[in-house]
Amino acid sequence: MKLVKGIYFPDSDTHFENKIDGEGNYQRKQFNTVLKYIKPEDRGLFIDVGAHVGLWSRMAQKAGFKDILAFEPDEDNYECLDENIDEAFLCNFALSDEDGKALLVKEKQDNSGAKSLNADGKWGEDDLIGVQCFDKHFHSIKDEFDLTKQILIKIDVQGYEAKVVRGMKKFIQEYKPIIIVEQWLNGKEDFEATMILKSYGMKTLEAVKKEVILGW
Repeated sequence: MKLVKGIYFPDSDTHFENKIDGEGNYQRKQFNTVLKYIKPEDRGLFIDVGAHVGLWSRMAQKAGFKDILAFEPDEDNYECLDENIDEAFLCNFALSDEDGKALLVKEKQDNSGAKSLNADGKWGEDDLIGVQCFDKHFHSIKDEFDLTKQILIKIDVQGYEAKVVRGMKKFIQEYKPIIIVEQWLNGKEDFEATMILKSYGMKTLEAVKKEVILGW
């Protein structure tokens, strides 16, 4: 790994050097926009799905969120995440709508964030990573977090967003989080995850760049 503007990245990454500011912030406009919907005193748990090296988790900690729960399946990214984030609950697996395995596809060698999951196909066992359903997993760790304040979830998983939100249905309906989710896939808008969240009772609050913010 290497240090870029105070943030650890995999050695092969050159994409993010010009994407983060001098303080290591990334997608600051999107982050500041979603913060409008959560008062500083109400910031409880931040759930980072597709945490990469922890760029959003770092901003959430600095913004006063009490707890961080981050999911990152890629080993190289996870090692950097572990270096970049203190006092957080980190999970080295991906989320989906059911427990199982999937192929982690590295789309661009110079972009450590351009990695996606593919569950449709047959590969050797060594090529696969574990995926878990959030609702099945969370009950075993829920006592680690203060769930009395507002929860924010960020989901950016390169086209796997719909499977993630299907696997979080019980949690979302019970705890009523604010969610910011990417809704672009291969240069085109992909509304599937947004429509699923709306079927749970959520509504669109605002769109900012490639992300949409949903609440209640």
